Amino acid sequence: MSSEDFYGKTYGKDFDTSLYDLPEIKFRRKKVVRMVGKNKTVLDLGCSLGNISKGLLKNKNEVYGIDVAKESVDYCKTLGVKAKVHNVEEGKMPFKDNFFDVVVFSEVVEHLFNTDYAIREIYRVLKKGGYLIITTPNIAALNRRLKLFLGVNPGIDLGIESSGNERAIGHIRYFTFDSLKKLLKRNGLRVVHMSSDVIMLNRLRMYRLAKIFPRFGYTIYLKARK
Repeated sequence: MSSEDFYGKTYGKDFDTSLYDLPEIKFRRKKVVRMVGKNKTVLDLGCSLGNISKGLLKNKNEVYGIDVAKESVDYCKTLGVKAKVHNVEEGKMPFKDNFFDVVVFSEVVEHLFNTDYAIREIYRVLKKGGYLIITTPNIAALNRRLKLFLGVNPGIDLGIESSGNERAIGHIRYFTFDSLKKLLKRNGLRVVHMSSDVIMLNRLRMYRLAKIFPRFGYTIYLKARK
């Protein structure tokens, strides 16, 4: 199955959008939109069904989108996103050099094989002084550290395999704060902000504690400048 088919089926019209109502997902959307700001030219790279794009549009940003799934692109167009079908691992994105003020790369990098190529493409389309905002699951989150301590694969909730009737979600790479920072640095970007969202233990959600101990948080948030 091609990546286009996989993500079209997994994140296309049949995707359970009720997941967007989870507290940690709402928090992520609000935080990313706030980090972008207003009146910018923004690329939502991996726009899916526009969960983040909607917030960007409300803030009067000019929003472009890229996704491998045609269904997702078609839907985002109805929202007002200038969306195009493209696989960031397979050739140059259809944008000029130094075009965007901000590139949002939220919950995408963990799905890629050729991460360095993708980051170099982001660097190319960013204006000088522009920002990349990237989020990805933290493999060193407290709940995943405890899984490892108990002999359970800490990436079992992230991996490409599934069992029974559960669908795989396609995560093939795992990052810590340091490994993600190194990826950006070696491709010319300077990290200017690092944070997390929430420390999770079963049903317990600790947002304030994640501000003090971000490396134990569930999601990595990095902002990097060209």
